[in-house]
Amino acid sequence: MPLATSRSTLSRTLDEAVAKHGLTHDTAEVKQLIAFLTALSDTEFTQRQSLAMPEEACGKRL
Repeated sequence: MPLATSRSTLSRTLDEAVAKHGLTHDTAEVKQLIAFLTALSDTEFTQRQSLAMPEEACGKRL
């Protein structure tokens, strides 16, 4: 699945999507950014029941 669009051209990777913005970042910064963006889509983490909103807090039903 393509990650981004720019001028009607699809990016196949996060590297391509970042490069299309024309900003200059060193390799380490780009790797850190991609690691961060990838972590946002970590479904094991985002669907972990132990981190879900509780049904009750401070003695009140949410």
